[in-house]
Amino acid sequence: MIRYLIAAVLVVLSTAHTAPVPAARCELWDDEQQIPHLRAKTSENIFACLGFVHGRDRAWQLDFFRRTARGTRAEVLGKDHIRSDFQMRLLDLPSKAKALWAAMPEQDRKLWSAYVSGVNHGIAAALNTGVYEFQHWEYAPESWTEVDSISLLLLQSFDQTRKSFAVQLDEVRRLERHGAAAPSLFMPDELEKGEIPWDSAVLKRGEFEGTNARKNPAEKTLLASSPPLASMGTPDTILDGFFTPLAGAGSNNWVIAPSRSKNGHAILANDPHLGLGYPPLWHLSHIESPAYEAFGAAMPGIPVIVSGANRRVAWGLTNSYLETARMTLVTEEDLRASTVHRPWIWVKAWKFKIPYFLKTFRRTPAGLPVLPIESPGGKAFVLNWTGFDLEPRDLSGLFPLMSARSVQDVDRTLANVGVPSWNFVFADTKGNIGYRAVGRVPRASAPRPLGVQTASLAALETTGFGKETLSASEMPHLINPRRGFLITANNRQWPRNSQFHGGWAYSPGFRAFRIEELLTRTPRHDVSSVSKMQCDVQAVDARFLAPLLIAQLEATQLSATEGAALQILRLWRSSDYTASLDCTACGLYRLWVNGIFTELLLDEASLYRKLRSNLDEPSRKIMLTKFREALKQLGGKAGNLPRWEQVHLNPFPHLGNENFFTSPGLPTPGDDESVNPGTSRWEKDAFRHTAGASQRLIVELSDPPSVYSVLPGPNVDHATRDLLSTTSAWRKWRDCQNERRHFPVNWALAPSVQLSF
Repeated sequence: MIRYLIAAVLVVLSTAHTAPVPAARCELWDDEQQIPHLRAKTSENIFACLGFVHGRDRAWQLDFFRRTARGTRAEVLGKDHIRSDFQMRLLDLPSKAKALWAAMPEQDRKLWSAYVSGVNHGIAAALNTGVYEFQHWEYAPESWTEVDSISLLLLQSFDQTRKSFAVQLDEVRRLERHGAAAPSLFMPDELEKGEIPWDSAVLKRGEFEGTNARKNPAEKTLLASSPPLASMGTPDTILDGFFTPLAGAGSNNWVIAPSRSKNGHAILANDPHLGLGYPPLWHLSHIESPAYEAFGAAMPGIPVIVSGANRRVAWGLTNSYLETARMTLVTEEDLRASTVHRPWIWVKAWKFKIPYFLKTFRRTPAGLPVLPIESPGGKAFVLNWTGFDLEPRDLSGLFPLMSARSVQDVDRTLANVGVPSWNFVFADTKGNIGYRAVGRVPRASAPRPLGVQTASLAALETTGFGKETLSASEMPHLINPRRGFLITANNRQWPRNSQFHGGWAYSPGFRAFRIEELLTRTPRHDVSSVSKMQCDVQAVDARFLAPLLIAQLEATQLSATEGAALQILRLWRSSDYTASLDCTACGLYRLWVNGIFTELLLDEASLYRKLRSNLDEPSRKIMLTKFREALKQLGGKAGNLPRWEQVHLNPFPHLGNENFFTSPGLPTPGDDESVNPGTSRWEKDAFRHTAGASQRLIVELSDPPSVYSVLPGPNVDHATRDLLSTTSAWRKWRDCQNERRHFPVNWALAPSVQLSF
């Protein structure tokens, strides 16, 4: 214990600020929901106190996130974290964070430094009472710095944009497998006649100048193929899981105008879909000062409430999946001047730390990573990301978000955010609603070809990808559409053949399609109906794929058991393809479809197109084989197919070690393409639910607003837990029991205490 008391003192004494930080004073009320409410007289004080509760409630999680960004997790957590450490050394986010901090304007520096001072005092307070993770892994944290916080912002940003280059590897595999047929199979309804029924764009034709049709149709650009690769096995081993504990499947976000509300108020709903571990990703808090006010969710380590509300406006975010990162093939001749890096990773082994070398990597003279994966002869993959080019002004819109007083204020401040890349929706108490995508987004007037293209290094570093970005007026945005609602669910921003193109990383439109269907089915909504929409568990893809798949097998000679299993899939339609806990068709369908995707290298749209065409006999045989394999995996007896609650479980593993807690997984509803999503990651004998709604927020914009939310776990990190308890935070989350939050606070009645440090 003495060791941690000493560490607590060192954390406070060793803080490295460029300017003195004034003493912080505020009122603090920890309510019965474990949510801290803070009130202070100055901006520096309120952010210092926000940092304090982040450090106090999530001390170890802060250090875990910092070690993720630095690439030093293996040093304290062991060999299972070597790959993550190597990947993060490749990115070198702390160096970029240092450059941003060095050039940051003084007013912003004051707020970041105040927050950091609070984090260190909060960590010290936590160490004084004991932090079970530090005790278990037998180490103490370093002091927190501004560079650490900015590194976490970059980490979250990269995590939310990494899919835009990772998808290129999938495209290469598909080009290798399907050849010239690949574009017609995999173009996500970009050039077709709208034959994909679930296709949905955030913006509709004519709502925004950028939705005007492009002058030059893009068909000519789509058939270019990537150079063949000898093997794509290496990328799976080096870049698999690239790379953070934040990774998830997407998010939902929508706003409803008063014209569609029962009570005449705008309503906002937000549920970011990220990794479901422990502690929860988000921390809930409420801050109040003359200049800033917000209630909602922030990532510990970052002084911004990114999903929340104040007395006048509410806002929420989803991953935009706009293409802000790209891999390009560059000749080895061009890369002769690259620097070689040989990272030694320290790994904890019992009581010792030993150095471990995994692989060398290179950086171009401009600092772009050369990815250490197998590539065509004489060439190498270079990664570019618009986050590498961020300037301090790109962060300047984050703090003002929490002081906005109207939808117009929110739109103006988000227009200054260059951190890639999110979709924000927002609403105010006057009934206005709005949407804006943020971040540095490359200007693309036509889709890029599938796969990975070749460019010279000089062109890449001077005029290539990301050097010309969309202006604030060109970025997707809209205020008060006539339809009375705005929906984002990681679907594409622009309708097909628009003036701009955002790449191929966006998600299929299943969730957006379903949300719009539910929203327009009922003329007016309230908090209760919006909550039901958030928790809808229809397997939307099954509506379109299951009947076509069943039809392929109906002409096939099946055994009695197989025929009975097929009948269970037919009957699933009567329950509207709901992935509820008692569903018996869900496991069979998901294993079957995933098997087809893997074997035929298809996705939902390409499978749908293939099933609606003249299906070739080899593909039909594979579909039958995968059906039989799925049935066998589930026990082989149609009359004994497991219920979804028996095979779809979430253990909410601890971030440091998935075996830290031994409690069984919590049965959860939802499937891959549900509004309330599950995860079809099959392990041994069950699906492991690893990602989903990392928080749910609903705000009715009355005056003052009413705020409802729920976290998948407690707001404060505890050493013990019981997932299955009927009163646990996890059960409330699973069963969609949103809690009314104390906002705004009547401070005259709140049993607050004075906090000073």
